[in-house]
Amino acid sequence: MTALEGQKTEFSFSEVKKISVECRVAVEHSANEIQRKMWEEYAQSFDIGSIQRHKQSQKYWVQDKGPRVEANIGFIETYRDPAGVPADWEGFAEMVNEERARTYAELVGRAEDFIAWLP
Repeated sequence: MTALEGQKTEFSFSEVKKISVECRVAVEHSANEIQRKMWEEYAQSFDIGSIQRHKQSQKYWVQDKGPRVEANIGFIETYRDPAGVPADWEGFAEMVNEERARTYAELVGRAEDFIAWLP
């Protein structure tokens, strides 16, 4: 049993509106048209509470191949946090470590060689 089991967490729509404003700022700093469309869809989905707009943002997110900075926000998936509390909302931003990405690409490119070494 977790400390929060049976308790409810309030989710304020006014907080979502603040996120929408920041999504519009992100539109102006997007690296490409796909990212611009993605951030516009995020903003619209948070403005009007549209799950369809959020689904569209996710389609753009998947199309944005190899971004140097990647981000996603919203009701993405259901999971449990480390304390065992269920959650639906998440957001992240990450930057690509180009040296490590090259190393991983080489590893993936040589996967067939490594498979041959397996028992």
